[in-house]
Amino acid sequence: MYLDEALIEKIKEANDIVDVIGEYVSLKKRGQNFVGLCPFHNEKTPSFNVNPNMGIYKCFGCNESGDVIEFIKKYESLEFNEAVRLLADRANIPIEEEKNINHDETNKFYEINKEAGYFYIENLRKSKLAMEYLKSRNISYEYAMKFGIGYAPDSWNMTTNYLKSKGYTTEEIEEANLIKKSEKTGDYYDLFRSRLMFPIIDLKGRVVGFSGRIIGDGEPKYYNSSESKGFIKGNLLYGLNIVKKSTNRDKIMLVEGNIDVVKLHQMGINYVVAPLGTAFTERQAQLLKRFGEEIYLCLDGDSAGRKATLRDIETLENIGAEPKIVVIPNGLDPDEYIDRFGVESFTSLLFSAKSAFSFAIEYYKEGLDINKREDYLVFIRQILAFINRLPDELSKEVYLKEISEDYDISMEALKSQIKESAMQWDTNAEFRVPKSENISPRLLINLALTEKANAIVLKESGVVDMLSMENFKYIFDKIIELYEEKEVIDKEDLINKLKSEGRNYSLGWLRKLELSSKETEKSIEDVITGIKASDRQNKIDNILEELKENKDETRQIELLEMLDELKLE
Repeated sequence: MYLDEALIEKIKEANDIVDVIGEYVSLKKRGQNFVGLCPFHNEKTPSFNVNPNMGIYKCFGCNESGDVIEFIKKYESLEFNEAVRLLADRANIPIEEEKNINHDETNKFYEINKEAGYFYIENLRKSKLAMEYLKSRNISYEYAMKFGIGYAPDSWNMTTNYLKSKGYTTEEIEEANLIKKSEKTGDYYDLFRSRLMFPIIDLKGRVVGFSGRIIGDGEPKYYNSSESKGFIKGNLLYGLNIVKKSTNRDKIMLVEGNIDVVKLHQMGINYVVAPLGTAFTERQAQLLKRFGEEIYLCLDGDSAGRKATLRDIETLENIGAEPKIVVIPNGLDPDEYIDRFGVESFTSLLFSAKSAFSFAIEYYKEGLDINKREDYLVFIRQILAFINRLPDELSKEVYLKEISEDYDISMEALKSQIKESAMQWDTNAEFRVPKSENISPRLLINLALTEKANAIVLKESGVVDMLSMENFKYIFDKIIELYEEKEVIDKEDLINKLKSEGRNYSLGWLRKLELSSKETEKSIEDVITGIKASDRQNKIDNILEELKENKDETRQIELLEMLDELKLE
């Protein structure tokens, strides 16, 4: 198939070479370029360079070089046209021969959300209430526009009517998660009403959803778009589309709320992002690692914020990142602190940021008097449980040595206790998640490919539906389909099936997956246990979040009962 040169250039321009290669290689900024370990040959010292200005990469170890298309072609083992198609799909650029109904429907989803964003922006200046609220939070109109902030009118159908006037059908608007059908009347109503609207924009510049903050009293304080094929909250970070364009990736900071992000950017701290109302995921951790050499966590200073910080530390440690913790005094959030004390004072907090382990030690000491024997033992057991959850053995050894020296406990005693503490409850953590959860999805695919019986056991266990990553669910479904055709399959069968369905992207890890049938029974048990524990933890996190926000007494009782049931599982 002939591809027009202008189209190829458009596709290359739409795929930032640092972003694309950063999804395969851990890159660090060095001067004007980015460096990392070459994916095309084994090396211990980084010799792989990416030049964002010229749009090329070059390895000075094996001499591999080229542009973004050449990289995808070599890494994914694709033909030139296949690599171009893959990048075109990544940038949402249609190639005439590949247009289909699903592609058109996906485009329509983004178009409707974008049009809704324009509608909300138009209504911002018309609303005295919204403009006064922005003023009360010290957010300028300039920065409101930079982030595309708008306002959803206090109306049941103004958004619906506007989108219909643009030619969209009720069904299409509903699929974009902007309206809902009333069970009582059967009529449709706008989901977002009387809310400040924050568009959620992905790295391709597409509006994939909204986060609406209520103005005035009412619950919930924040209401986010529902997840869909075009919008998975755990794969995105609010404000990352701005950070991508405005920083040199030296550092990145995670805060809790949208207001915090906008306020800090306005004050010149332009490397700030936030999660989207759900528990921090490994995918979001990977994004932080990719877009900042130094990672800062600056969550709210209250009890819930400190607890969330500890969970986020573990998620980052699981991918080999070592975050620095910005501790805000007096239980304030970043927005409140910067309003009271100014940007210089806030910046000084960064210089005194704690290491992740120092923060963990302080966290587990809170409320305890370690001069008392009982409290001392509680503290030691909690910090050992934290250490044991870390995946890196070297980090464990270093932290154990630090505890041994600081608290005069032998390494032998600590290592003996750590095995026992791993299975105990932690009074500051709701549940202990097995370490196997960190590798469950890929191990699940490995086991399913190794033997048909494994795939059946995993399917019947129900854990596949608990996976947070749709890509793994999809791949597992394809494995089951292949087993319906024959008793034995291999990795190439799966790769060919995925490619035939247009799923070329991010198959590099699958090609490198080494199948093994060793300790199959134990591994399957570990996977099932790990995924179920992770799913249970996600449910607990969601309940705890709602308990924090929802003040309705009846609902709180329901939530506490649900929490008790989960603890008994």
